Amino acid sequence: MPKLGEFIGALVTDVVRARVRADMESLKIAEAYSGHDLLKYLPVPRFRLPDITVDFPVSVSSLEGEPPTVGGKLFDEPTRADIRQSVRSALLESEFSLSSAQRRKVYAAVERRSKQLFQAGPQALLSSQMISNEIAKAASSSIKGSLKVSDKQADKLPKFESVLKSSMRAILATKLAQSPYLQVAVASDEIKLHGDNESLLRVRLTITEDAYEVINRDDASQGFILTPE
Repeated sequence: MPKLGEFIGALVTDVVRARVRADMESLKIAEAYSGHDLLKYLPVPRFRLPDITVDFPVSVSSLEGEPPTVGGKLFDEPTRADIRQSVRSALLESEFSLSSAQRRKVYAAVERRSKQLFQAGPQALLSSQMISNEIAKAASSSIKGSLKVSDKQADKLPKFESVLKSSMRAILATKLAQSPYLQVAVASDEIKLHGDNESLLRVRLTITEDAYEVINRDDASQGFILTPE
């Protein structure tokens, strides 16, 4: 059975595809009109879908996922392996040369700071930028203070911090906490099979079209931008 959000997303996707098909048909008509002596002076018919209202029944099967905690939770805590891999990659890319003992001290400092961030206070106040900055600061402080790196090595710290921050933000993007969601039956035979009228809901959804035009960039950079139609 799909999640309710997945089903609504599929409906919206189908509406977008319907608009694409309509535009393709208008393009065919434009091609036909352009080759005709009289039709080429007429406007090409084109239809928009400004509002579509869908009314459909769903049968709620279950509520999945953990209930929200006090203060909220944006991210699941990165694992020890996640953190060590990020530090290891940052050290390698910034060309830091550290002994095994020195690496272990950096790992310990970063893991300790991560534990502090995820165990103290409301997690809703945490952001990926804040977490990655604090992790990078802890690693950099460990290198500068306790490891006594040479001046030449210290020059590599800015790049190390930058790479570590980027790596941690990428990891946190995969650690977004799963919100509770509804499992629903949407097919008519599934709803009949479910047979519980008390869990049957009617959802009325109005989809409003918001079209964009593709505009090529005027500057030297390649690519395009999307602007409201």
